[in-house]
Parts: sequence; C-alpha cells; structure tokens
Amino acid sequence: MSKASQLVADARTQIVVDHPFFSTLLLQMPVVEDTSIPTACTNGVVIRYNPEFIESLTPGQVAGLMAHEVLHPALGHLHRLPPTEEGNIAADYAINNFLDNYNRESGNRRLPLPDGGCLDHKYDDMSAEEILATLRRTQKPKPQSGDGDGDGNADGKPSAGRTKAQGGWGEFEKPAGTDELSADDMEKEWERRIVQAATAAKMQGNMPGCIEALINHLVDPKVPWQDVLNRFFDATSANDYTFREPDRRFLPDDIILPSLRDETLGEIVVAVDTSGSIFGDKDALASFQGEINSIIERTRPSKVHLIYCDAAVAHVDEYYDGEPVVITPRGGGGTDFRPVGTYIRDHNIDPRACIYLTDLYGTFPDNEWPFPTIWCTYGNPDGVAPFGQTIAIN
Repeated sequence: MSKASQLVADARTQIVVDHPFFSTLLLQMPVVEDTSIPTACTNGVVIRYNPEFIESLTPGQVAGLMAHEVLHPALGHLHRLPPTEEGNIAADYAINNFLDNYNRESGNRRLPLPDGGCLDHKYDDMSAEEILATLRRTQKPKPQSGDGDGDGNADGKPSAGRTKAQGGWGEFEKPAGTDELSADDMEKEWERRIVQAATAAKMQGNMPGCIEALINHLVDPKVPWQDVLNRFFDATSANDYTFREPDRRFLPDDIILPSLRDETLGEIVVAVDTSGSIFGDKDALASFQGEINSIIERTRPSKVHLIYCDAAVAHVDEYYDGEPVVITPRGGGGTDFRPVGTYIRDHNIDPRACIYLTDLYGTFPDNEWPFPTIWCTYGNPDGVAPFGQTIAIN
C-alpha cells in the first residue's frame, strides 16, 4: 500500500471512529488514486485524489478533505451549482464555513482542512446559490488560509481543476450515475443518505447542533418561498454599505455595522411560462405578481423586462423606474425555455437577475445562462432546474 493510500485509509478509519455523520456518507463512496487531477474531486459516485497532494497533508487534513468532498453531493451542489470555478468557490464557502462551525462544536474531535481554501463567515446565512450570486457581482475572491475546494475557469467552462498553488484544493464535477441509478436518481439517493447519516449520528449520541440544524433545513426547510426569493434578490442587488439598515447579525452583541445595500438594482428579467398550469391558478399568479412588485418597490430596478414565453417568446412588456408589473395571460403552447435566453442575448440585455415562473415542464438550454437565475416553480414540487436556484411556490 502506498503512503497516500495508507493516509486515506487511516483518515477513513478516524472518521468512522469519531464522526459517525460523515462516516455513514463516506463509506458509501469509493476513494481512488488519480494522478491526472491536481488535488481531489468528486462526481457524486466516487472521490478521486492525487497521491502527491495527499502526501503533502497531515493525517487530520486528509480526513478533513474527505469530509469536504463528501459534502458536495450530500448538499446537492452537483445539481444546484455549475461545475465551474465560481460554482466551486461558492460551494467551498458553504462547506468550509459549515465545517469550521462543526469543528468549534466538536472539541478535540476536529476535522482540520488544508490551508489555502475559502473560508469567510459572512456567507454563513446564505445558500450556495446566494453565495454564487454575490461572487458574480464582486471581484473574484482570494482563498484564505483555512478550508476550501474549487473548480473550473472564470469564463464558466469546466477545467481540469485548480492546483493548491492557484488557491483552493479539490473540486466537484458534473454529477455521474451508476449501473443502477442515473445521475438524476443519484440526487434523490443522496437525500436518502444524508437522512440516514443524521439518524446514525443521533443514535450514537454524536449530533453537533450545526448538523442537526443542517438536517432540519434539508429535510423540512419551512422557509416561505417569498423569503427565499427576497434573500436571492438581496444577495444579487447589494453592492454598497449603508448604516440605515445595520447588519442584524451583530446587533445582539451591541455592534453596529453597515449592511450591504444597493440604491438601484439595474435591469432584471421576469419570464413567465404561459402554460395552462401557471395561468390556471389565479391565486398563485396573484401571489407571484405581488412578490415581484414588492421586490421592485424595495430594490427599484431601472428596468424590468416581462417576457411571456411558450414555445417562443409570445410578448414582452417593459417597465421603468420601479413601476409595478401586471401579469396578463398570453400565448399558450408547448414550453421551451431557450427562447428567453436567446431574446436576452439578441437584445443586448445585461440583467442583474432573471426570475422565471414555470412548472419546469419544457426544454432547457444546453448551457447555463450567464446571469443569476431563479426558477419559481408551481405545480411541480419535485422539479429542479438544471442550473440556477429552484424554489417551489406552495
């Protein structure tokens, strides 16, 4: 057995003994050597690692690396985020902040991570999609000493992975399937596994509060879709600091710090699927329109492009300077999401965000759109868009 494979085997043993939540997840994934990658990566089925990179780490850091990698599929990053540098950095912050909090609660049973990763607790209250939206409107972050993982190029194309010298380590790739389960089926399988892992940890009396909170959120989020929508636009629009709305995270400690806030949102796109399932429920449509207008009133976008689309763009309305939108049934054919992206490109629209009301039954583009997208779904509670953030309207 090589030195690297021995370090990995020892790390897995350490995790089994001290970290039952992570061990339940990790023991269901093969871990193999691969000299073609710079550090480590996962596709949701297997974890691959470069032996030279492993040998540069302490035994504890190898265990931390394994926990980091297994959290990518466990938290749904492979299906929720693009496998690009930006997508991986957003996932890194979500995972490493979580693991840093886990280590604080775990006493001597820590999972230290390699240096040179992404760690910043200002992202603690954000979803991975919100972190990604924040990164896309700011400069590319510099990985800090602590914890991390990354992948891809800044141009949105997947890469062979970043080296540790380039900042970060490890990556997630496009999701893969097995002989028994497709890549899409693996997403559901990981939902099952994470509940199983939580059950195992609880039975052993080893359930840190951060894991319990994570599981409660994943299994039963109980977050109104309106709140998720508002948080998405807050993360997308904020680009300046103001004391008019202090950062609430620090108020309990009597610390007054400014919060990020933008005076104007810029241009946004609101796309509406004109299928009967959307316009057939007037209450749901009115609720969606009300939330959009609430966001418009609060963030004051300079322009709103309201696009109605079935198999093609059926109609477009434009609203200016905070004017409320009025959604009127139009079109009514098969659903194709591609024309909306084509319309945005052909009309040189550079939206700060796009929000799409749909049942998700339609044809998606082959490539992710180059702007933050949120899919508000109705009539398809289990549907998940292939990119962007998906929230269900109850």
